[in-house]
Amino acid sequence: MYAAVLHRALNPVAEALSEHLENASGLKDYTDLPAIMTDLLLLHPRMAALFQQAINLLAMYNLTTGYFLSQRVLDSPGGGKLQDPENIARQKQLLHKVIRAMLIS
Repeated sequence: MYAAVLHRALNPVAEALSEHLENASGLKDYTDLPAIMTDLLLLHPRMAALFQQAINLLAMYNLTTGYFLSQRVLDSPGGGKLQDPENIARQKQLLHKVIRAMLIS
């Protein structure tokens, strides 16, 4: 049900953003996007909380996948390997702290 509500709420946003970007200059002027989002949220003010929750989920996903993109850093002298249990444990501990801070604020 959450997915259906989110999809229904995001469709008008996606359409408005897509239309704006199609009509933007060659430099893809993004400065008007906050005003467009404000107008859309004025029509459905309760969607702001839903969007914020979706953004938090995306942030958690990005933080988690970032670890798997950091192999080159781990390959540096003394960094260890991605699958090293100590590195994984440190990553999970860091993610726990970051997510907890996100949810508290």
